[in-house]
Order: sequence, then C-alpha cells, then structure tokens
Amino acid sequence: DDIDKAMKKREKALNDALKAQEFFRECDQIDSLANQHEKVLKVDQKFPSAEDVERAKKAHKNLAAMIDGQKDRVGRAVTDADDLIDDEHPEIEKIEAKRAHLVERQESLDNALKHHWDKLEDAKKLADLIGDVDEMREWIRDKMAIATEDNYRDLANIAKKNKKHDAFAAEIKANKGAVEDLMDRCQKEIDAKNPNSKEIAAALAGLKTDWDELQALTSTKTEGLKEAEEQDKLNKDLKECEKKLDELEKLLNSQDVGSDLESTKNLLQKH
Repeated sequence: DDIDKAMKKREKALNDALKAQEFFRECDQIDSLANQHEKVLKVDQKFPSAEDVERAKKAHKNLAAMIDGQKDRVGRAVTDADDLIDDEHPEIEKIEAKRAHLVERQESLDNALKHHWDKLEDAKKLADLIGDVDEMREWIRDKMAIATEDNYRDLANIAKKNKKHDAFAAEIKANKGAVEDLMDRCQKEIDAKNPNSKEIAAALAGLKTDWDELQALTSTKTEGLKEAEEQDKLNKDLKECEKKLDELEKLLNSQDVGSDLESTKNLLQKH
C-alpha cells in the first residue's frame, strides 16, 4: 500500500509538473508573439500619400486578425490556469502571477492596437486634407499664370480680352466658397487639437497666401483691362475728332464757293 501510495503521489507530482511546464511554455510563446506585435505597433510610420495610409490600414487589419487569434489562445491559457488553481497545484502562486500577466498583456496589446488604428485614421484624415489643399493650390497657381498675363497693355481686341477676363473673374468668384470651405476644414482640425495640427497649419497658411495673391492679381488685371478699354475708347474718340478737324481745315482752306445754288447750299451745310 505504501508503495502504491508513493507511486500515485509520484505520478501526481509528475503530472502536476508536466501541466505546469506546458502552461508556462504556452505563456512564454504567447508573450513572445505579443512582443513581436507590439514592436510592429510602435513603429513610427510616415505616410506621404493617402495610398500609403490605405496600405498601412490593410496591414493593420491583418495584424488585428492575428491578435484576435492570439486572444483566443490567451483565453484557453487562462482557463488552463484556472483549472490548475482549482486543483491546488503546488506552483499556484506562480501560475496566478502568469495568468494575471497574460490578461494584463492582452489588454495592453488591445490598447496599443486601438491607438495604432486611431493614428492611422488621423494620418488618413491628414493625407486627405493635405491632398485637397495641394490640389486646390495647384488650381490656384494655374489661375495665377493667367492672371499675371499683361496682354491688356496691347489695346488690340481689348473688348474681346475684357469679355474673356470677365469669365475668368467669374470662375474665381464661383470657387471662393470651395476655397473657404477647405480653409474651414483645416481650421476645425487645428481647433480640435488634431495631432497633425502643425502640418495642417502650414498647409492652411500656404493656401491662404496663394488665394489672397490670386484675388489681388485678378483685381489688378480687372482694373488694368478697364483702364485699357477706356484708353482704347479715348483713342478712337481722338481719332474721330482729328478726322473731323482735318475735314474742317480742308473746308476752311477751300476757295470753292459753289458753282450753282445747290452746291452752294451743300457747302453752307458743311460749314
């Protein structure tokens, strides 16, 4: 009997040791995977474009799927720990500590995953916003090239040039709302303490500068064309006056007094 009891005791001790070692090994493997995932989540990534952000979000979802799979594995390990504790395993204190570490580590990983996703969302918002600003500034610069043309200095076809510029000025005015809405989007992100407020503020400042310059250039050209058209009208009026003065001078210097009653009347009318 004593031998039988000793054998059973020995068998239980070996089984307890085996179960504990299996549990501890599983904990170490889970911990190792968690370390790898955390390293990925802590990488400080830069995203030059919205496409780069989308690729990073896809990679994040793949990582999240792996972490979800690990969460199931943690759950099974916690259940094993509970069983060992309920059986009053000799290493109960170490098992409890490992169990607590597993749960805490998983919570930390879940928080890191959420934080990483929030950063990607902020990066996507930034990329979209900066992309919209860049696109708008490119449009403005294209319009600046037109607004800086000083073809109004040549009075040829000035009325046609004025009509063309009126359409241009109307286009600029029609896009004012879109520009201001984009500026408001930028300002709202800055006021909301967006983590990328510095980059957004720089983009906003550049947009404001370009927009103000375009409006100033458009106004300057409007005034220049108006003055040019007035000058063209004045020139034409002067030419007409010169023409009439030449005719009058010829009339006054003429010795013709008419050869008959009808021609004399015509000369009097011109005089």
